[in-house]
Amino acid sequence: MSEEYDEWYDKEHGAMPKFVLGKGIDVPEETVERTEESVKKDLDLYFEALGQKESSGNPKARNVKENALGLYQIRPAFWSDGVGQLVKEGLDEAKTWKHEVDAFDPEKARLVTMGYMKRYIPSRLRALDFIGMARTHNGGPKGAKRRSTDKYGRDFDVILKGLRDGQKTEN
Repeated sequence: MSEEYDEWYDKEHGAMPKFVLGKGIDVPEETVERTEESVKKDLDLYFEALGQKESSGNPKARNVKENALGLYQIRPAFWSDGVGQLVKEGLDEAKTWKHEVDAFDPEKARLVTMGYMKRYIPSRLRALDFIGMARTHNGGPKGAKRRSTDKYGRDFDVILKGLRDGQKTEN
């Protein structure tokens, strides 16, 4: 990550999580005891924020210039990489998914996005590093380390915090 981003992250969130060995993989200390339900809930929040950032929550959004489609504005190369990972993991039906059609299906788009993250940034995914994941979504496999995605990460964080705050008041 760029130094500017690291400074901003530390100011907003405290120091980056320290990693510990848990169940054979490196995970942040604070997630070792997390339940599957809590992780799913956090991922739902991440995807809601990503949809807001990318398309203002519109699953039919289309950016003709970049051929970015759907709720998460997925481009063809991202789609191909994500689908490839899903197939590698045994989801054979993903072989039949077409970017031009299926990127508009929020469930398939979410699975493809998860496949992409598993392929390129599995440690950030395991750590639930949502800002790093969003920056990768925006900037490609090394997006979380690119200065060009710093602002995207900050903007995404504002959306995520807003959703979290709204979630707290509703419960």
